[in-house]
Amino acid sequence: MKKAKITGIIIFMMILLIPSALWGIMGLFGVGRDYDIGEKREKSRISEDVTPMSFGEEYENYYNDRLPFRADIITLYRKIDGAVEKPYEDYLARKYSPKKEQKAEETVARTDIEQTNGESFWDAYTGSEETETSAADKNNETFKAEDAPKDEVTGEEDQTAGEEAGNDAEDAQNEETSEEDEEETEEEAEDVMQMSDMPFRCVNDKVVIGADGWLFYGEPRNIRNFKGNNLKNEDELANYARPFISMKTLCDMNGKEVRFFVCPEKEIIYSEYYPTVEVASEYRLTEQVRDYLAANSSVNIIYPKTELRNERNNYQLYYKHDSHWNAAGGYLATQCLLGTLGIERTPLYVYYYKPVKIESGDLILLGNLNPDSYPDDLNYDIGYKSNIEVIPSEPYMSDVPYMEVSSTAQNERRLVLIGDSYKMHILPYLGAEFAHVTFVHRNSLESGRAVEAICNADIIVVETSEGYIEDFSRQVWNVYSILEANTCMTD
Repeated sequence: MKKAKITGIIIFMMILLIPSALWGIMGLFGVGRDYDIGEKREKSRISEDVTPMSFGEEYENYYNDRLPFRADIITLYRKIDGAVEKPYEDYLARKYSPKKEQKAEETVARTDIEQTNGESFWDAYTGSEETETSAADKNNETFKAEDAPKDEVTGEEDQTAGEEAGNDAEDAQNEETSEEDEEETEEEAEDVMQMSDMPFRCVNDKVVIGADGWLFYGEPRNIRNFKGNNLKNEDELANYARPFISMKTLCDMNGKEVRFFVCPEKEIIYSEYYPTVEVASEYRLTEQVRDYLAANSSVNIIYPKTELRNERNNYQLYYKHDSHWNAAGGYLATQCLLGTLGIERTPLYVYYYKPVKIESGDLILLGNLNPDSYPDDLNYDIGYKSNIEVIPSEPYMSDVPYMEVSSTAQNERRLVLIGDSYKMHILPYLGAEFAHVTFVHRNSLESGRAVEAICNADIIVVETSEGYIEDFSRQVWNVYSILEANTCMTD
């Protein structure tokens, strides 16, 4: 009996130690590999201010991110799990298709996608001279009229003619009856709510399987928001709005500009790929909050839903397999934000852009799906003002609590963006407009450098993805509390 116990202990210790020892030996010979599995975050670290109480949890997270053969184990599990799910997924793919087909422009774009082997326009922001030169050269290329959307023109003469034609069209449109306008508005509302015929299915409690290979974030808050069953009554709206009004008032008194920016979720823009669900209201919480604040205060919520939906068939604006928008979606939305800061909004086609392939996104990982079942996704290289040198302190894709972006832009106003991971396709464009941009994650407001950046800011942008709209008021309140509590807001 005693021998059996000792043998069991030895076997248990071998199970624990042999993988680590083998991994270390492989590392000495350069054989071990630690490849990217699409998590889009940095590995956990043990913080400098760790305490005896928090050390256990921090070390556990540290070790779990460095577990020997971790990437291989996760990849193998996803392939096995995906193989089991694949027959059902193939059945759904054959049976269901989106009601609304994509326009020919998108089809052409997808056939012309270039595989970039990991190099993209974003590398221009990390100090690569070759990429920066390439981006600048591409930005100087003459824009071809046939590459633009059909309703746009280029060249000075064409722009003049286009303006005259636009004025004539506008005059003609103004002659339409109010009844026709109402019908058009009604059609747009119906278009927003269009969904696929696929039955609703949420895998791993995280990922909603949509039509045509589209995946959506399956958190309960996202589903609740899409269904529109989280609207507030008058008293709840008044309480929700109070931090926004208080912060706007405080910033006005102290010479700071403040903007509140809500990034629409993918299912709101591409609802035609979302599976069939019962919708309680087509009028969602973001719109309800925006309209309440507009009617009862001077606060404006920037919510570029209409702008993105108007362009969703000209460009793919969100990743199919990731929970975020891509560079094109981020560009169009950020242009709406910049427009409120006195910077002229510029259509995407004015700048050089090129579709590029990327590997599968975070929803593949969250759903334990087999990436082999999902083809490469679509992003864009966008040469936005590439004559401006933009240098971030951290990679845009990393999940960091704080980062700074400096540039050669002439605008010296200091801008602070307080938000979430949607920042990855916001910061490059802000950096091209402002010489000093700081990003602070909404969960890291209490750090000393974050407080200092917020206090010294000329412009404060509080951003949230729409899935967190229910918590947006609390996020604004946290920022307001920092401003009110620190001497930076006093005369």
